Amino acid sequence: MSDTPGQHSAREPSRANRMPAPSDRFDAVLIAGGGGRRLGGVDKPGLQLGDQQLLDRVLDAAVGAEHRILVAGSDQPSADRAEDSGRYPDLIRCTEQPPGSGPLSALLTGARLTAAPTVLILAGDLPFIAPAIVPLLRGCATGPAVLVDSDGRANLLASAWPRNTLLARLEHIGDPTNQPMRRLIEGVDWTSVPDLGGWGEDCDTWADVERARDLLR
Repeated sequence: MSDTPGQHSAREPSRANRMPAPSDRFDAVLIAGGGGRRLGGVDKPGLQLGDQQLLDRVLDAAVGAEHRILVAGSDQPSADRAEDSGRYPDLIRCTEQPPGSGPLSALLTGARLTAAPTVLILAGDLPFIAPAIVPLLRGCATGPAVLVDSDGRANLLASAWPRNTLLARLEHIGDPTNQPMRRLIEGVDWTSVPDLGGWGEDCDTWADVERARDLLR
């Protein structure tokens, strides 16, 4: 089903539960840096979609996290606004080291700040991700759970992991600088969470942004 390595099993998301059970403890790592090159270098997470900036939509989707760990640029206006808004008292902000070294480096930086037994990983440009959170958290009891679209593409920036498994994988990879996210699941058994509603659609291009804006009107 997936174009990435590793054995996996499909699991239908539960529609009965809208939020994790009270006993479920998780931290969220939100990767919101990057240069927005395909958008002309704009601060992509700061783009306005409906009545919110894009980043706030993703932060809101991670409601229930003990900590929302935002990995973003040190001078990134969208991250500044989220941090200064007062809406996210659990927010921890950091920057990957070295800056600009890619999403896997950003994940390593953020993962080191987690403490809860489960880690939710989200990109900062997923305006429709909220309905996927419960299925991802439910799916990662024994290993990583990854959102998979209708074409079989796995999105590692919409996944949930047992914390110990994630840290072990990052240690195994070693230097993460500019390495692809798919390194995380090479040779690893993982659970596929079907994307039933375009939950993992991102905003990589202006066409994506305009489509998201139209859907949110």
